[in-house]
Amino acid sequence: MKLEQQLLPHADLAPLYDKAVWVYVYQTFDGTPEDMRAEHIAMRFGVTSWPQLVLADPVALKALRHVGRSAAAFQTAFAAVELPTRTQQQKTVAASALMAADRRAVELFALKDGKATAAIDLATQTLFGDAKARSHDIVVRTRAAQILAARKPALLVEHAAVLLKTPSDPFRYLICQALGKAGATAAAPHLEALVRDPQPSLNPNVVRIRAVQALATCGRVESIAVVAPYATSGVYFNGLTGVAIDTLARLAARLPETQARVAQLLRAGYPVPPSEPRESKMGMRKHRAATALARRIHKATGDPRSFPASYDEAARTRLMQTPEELK
Repeated sequence: MKLEQQLLPHADLAPLYDKAVWVYVYQTFDGTPEDMRAEHIAMRFGVTSWPQLVLADPVALKALRHVGRSAAAFQTAFAAVELPTRTQQQKTVAASALMAADRRAVELFALKDGKATAAIDLATQTLFGDAKARSHDIVVRTRAAQILAARKPALLVEHAAVLLKTPSDPFRYLICQALGKAGATAAAPHLEALVRDPQPSLNPNVVRIRAVQALATCGRVESIAVVAPYATSGVYFNGLTGVAIDTLARLAARLPETQARVAQLLRAGYPVPPSEPRESKMGMRKHRAATALARRIHKATGDPRSFPASYDEAARTRLMQTPEELK
């Protein structure tokens, strides 16, 4: 059953129906005007995974609560929020500002495949211009950053420290991707800072994943110590672990003087085999995931030995040692 069908209509929420405007947002990713409007709402509230239930201030356009997925959670969120009284003029000004921002975002989107000079100029002014030209609207800024990522990524590299501190997951995903594509080693310290502390974020694990991915091409020797804890965690049900392993392998390939150190780190990260029996449903899932992660480490270290037919504690012990150590 879809989440919205579980909650609406709902007898316990009926007293709240008239106290809010309920907006259902669904992205189809087909590029239609309707989909762009849905995408802008997702950008505005930092939504990058679905479903999300957001209680928002319609005037300030700020998320007040990211509520749980139950009627009780809705009730708790509503009870905790008290909006200030706004005049009709304040509401009108806010609505006009929102419409103007959306028009500017659409204008920027339309320029992404147009003349490079005009697109770059408008995007640059939008992100870095004077007080009159610069926009503080996150949707507008995201559209501008998309243009520069495609047309002039050097500007994003130059301002990486500030851009990566933007409290918006979709925006930071975009910047990380642009920095990684550019192979911008100058951005490494700022990406490392984001890995250490991705907050504020609705999805900090994915923010780390995007930053770690970028470090594969942007990273420096110092990046190894930042990425290593995630590569060696042994957590096989977290996508960050595998991404961090791959990034360390790519850093070692780019920085030959680090190869022995990286291989030693990765060998220490072989996951502990699950204790559940392989015959159980959960045991089967865990054993498959642990084995897949172990294979990833085996490949990343360049171990010349064949991967064992069965990954168990004995196999893990052997793999954690070099062939020379086993002699």
